[in-house]
Formats: sequence, C-alpha cells, structure tokens
Amino acid sequence: MRKTRNILAGIVLSVSAGTFLLSIVFRVSGIYYNNTPSFPVGFYKIVDEPVGKGAYVSFCPPQDEVFDMAVARNYINTGNCPGGYGMLLKRVFAQVGDTVSIGGAGIKVNGELLRK
Repeated sequence: MRKTRNILAGIVLSVSAGTFLLSIVFRVSGIYYNNTPSFPVGFYKIVDEPVGKGAYVSFCPPQDEVFDMAVARNYINTGNCPGGYGMLLKRVFAQVGDTVSIGGAGIKVNGELLRK
C-alpha cells in the first residue's frame, strides 16, 4: 500500500511541475488560456496589433471596488494585474465614432442589433 501512495505522489508532483512549467512557457510566448464561461474556452495568442471591430482584446481591469467584489465572488480570476485581478478577454463591437444604444431589444451599434 505504501508503494502505491509513493507512486501516486510522484505522479501528482510530476503533473503539477509540468503544469507550472507549461504556464511559464505560455506566459513568455504570449499565450493566454481562457477557462471562464463568459468567453469561449481555449488558448489565445496575445499580439501587439491595431484594434479593430471583431478583434479580441486582453486588458487589466481598473483597480476598483466593483472588481474587488468580482474577484471575491469568483466572477473574475485572480492574476498579475494591479489589485491582483486576472486579465479580461473581450471582443470589440464598437469603436470611436460608432453610436451605441441599449434598449429593450438589446444593444445596437450604428442601428444594428448585436447577435451572439
């Protein structure tokens, strides 16, 4: 029985170390893993390019009471952003000069209703 526990502990330690090393490789190479339900789960490559409609952007939320509460309630992850927040990943639907309105039908950009 003792031998089985030692083998199991070795496997868990190996997986933990491998996961840690992989996370370092991802961070250095600009790869972001999203596992939240608010955005499609998967791997995303962070690049420094101009932002346009339809682009996905990653950013640190501002340090604020609202985001403190979001972290406390596990709405957003902890991370390396100021305040200990995790980066957010969102899609751009409007830019400077666009008209955005919110009503009973939903959100409209330049008169067009956004659809999922």
